[in-house]
Amino acid sequence: MNTKLRYARISDAPYLAAIRAEGFDPAEDFDDKKTLIEKLLRGWIMSGRSVIVFEQGEQTIGYAAYYDEVDPENMDSMKTHLYEFYIRPGYNLPGVPEAVFAELAGNYLPKQSSLVIDISEADNEGFRFWERQGFKPSIIRMEMSPGKE
Repeated sequence: MNTKLRYARISDAPYLAAIRAEGFDPAEDFDDKKTLIEKLLRGWIMSGRSVIVFEQGEQTIGYAAYYDEVDPENMDSMKTHLYEFYIRPGYNLPGVPEAVFAELAGNYLPKQSSLVIDISEADNEGFRFWERQGFKPSIIRMEMSPGKE
């Protein structure tokens, strides 16, 4: 089925939050996750970050969120940070994420900036997906919690 993309509106935030919260562990509090995600989405949209909705027919199947920033390594260029790329379970069929990303990259993401995405070290499937889309590892981010073992 053909997937269409469009810019999100503030009124999309509650539904996008609900479908995103579906992807979390059922043992977690759905309402708390949904409320947090909805606040984040509203904030992103209101602050000028781009949120793109993915639709198949009348059904919303996912969304992406991204923002542009000055490249700290080259102050004359921009980086686009793809913060979130989510497709609902059941719609994440072979070829769908690739087609949606191709449409997103071809028609929504700025052409003049490099594209950056953060991947969890534990997400091997996600890492392989983004490598197939042309991404290459560029930095290693390390984290710590001072005072915690």
